[in-house]
Amino acid sequence: MTPEEFFMTSSEIEFLRPVRRAKVIERRKYGSGKDWLLVEIDPSLIGQRFGLGGKDVTRLLITPRHKGDSLFPISSWPVYVHVALPPELSEPGEDAQPDSFGWAEIHPSRDKAEAESEKAGKR
Repeated sequence: MTPEEFFMTSSEIEFLRPVRRAKVIERRKYGSGKDWLLVEIDPSLIGQRFGLGGKDVTRLLITPRHKGDSLFPISSWPVYVHVALPPELSEPGEDAQPDSFGWAEIHPSRDKAEAESEKAGKR
C-alpha cells in the first residue's frame, strides 16, 4: 500500500534538504507508460531555480529509481526515486513528459528521513 504521506530528502541534491513532508495527490502515467506519483511538498522549493521566477514549487513527481522497486505498493523503505517537476509547470502541452532533475529518498517517518539527511550533510 502507498501511504498518504511520507518524508523525502536527498543525499544527492542539497536543495532537497532539509526533510520535506510529501502528501500523495495522485498517480499519473505518461506516454512512456511509467508510473509517477504526484506529491505536494512542505516546505516548498524556490521556483527561481527552475526558471519559475517568484512562483514556489509545491508539487513534484516521483518515480522509482531502481528496477523492481515500486510506489504502488511500497514494499520496503527507503525508496530511491527520480524527482521531476510536473510537466504543466516546466513544459506545458499535451505530450509533455516529466524530466527528472535528480534523485531523492522517501522514508516512512520524519525521524528516518532526518537521520539520512543528517548523514548526507556530513559527506
